[in-house]
Amino acid sequence: MKSSNIDRNLIEEWEGSTWTIVRSPDEGTGDNSLDGVSCTSERHCVAVGYGTGAQYEEGIILTFNGHHWSITSILSSVHGIYAFSAVSCPSRNFCVAVGHAAKDAGTQSVIYTWNGSHWNLSNASTLSLTLTGVSCPTSHFCAAVGNEPGNQHHEYPAGVILVFNGVQWSRSAV
Repeated sequence: MKSSNIDRNLIEEWEGSTWTIVRSPDEGTGDNSLDGVSCTSERHCVAVGYGTGAQYEEGIILTFNGHHWSITSILSSVHGIYAFSAVSCPSRNFCVAVGHAAKDAGTQSVIYTWNGSHWNLSNASTLSLTLTGVSCPTSHFCAAVGNEPGNQHHEYPAGVILVFNGVQWSRSAV
């Protein structure tokens, strides 16, 4: 949705027979975009994307409690430009949000996990990857997909799959 040539978040809710636009918060004064959503019930949803503040683009996480959407605070260890592209929540107490950050040396993966009370940056967020999707059927198994930039061995970006076993992320054969 545009407002004064600035992109704003747009959230619509299915009311059984029609879609209705619902009020949604924006982060910062610049462009906002929501790129992924996951719901565990009609009273718990999480949406992810980015908002542009005074200096640069930052990842945002919105939560829905059955009545309204609100911006969820995350303690970001990611400095600079970053955005979330997907989220998966198998329960109210476990979610994974993935995306990427722009760094001087290229792209870096961003993976945050929700433990029921806080969002935490994963140690797999140091990989040189752009993550675009994630699916978690349980808190003990997730798969995230994306690509890594081309290099001297590959002219084009190569597909990548990361797997979470409930403790750590590891690269899976493609």
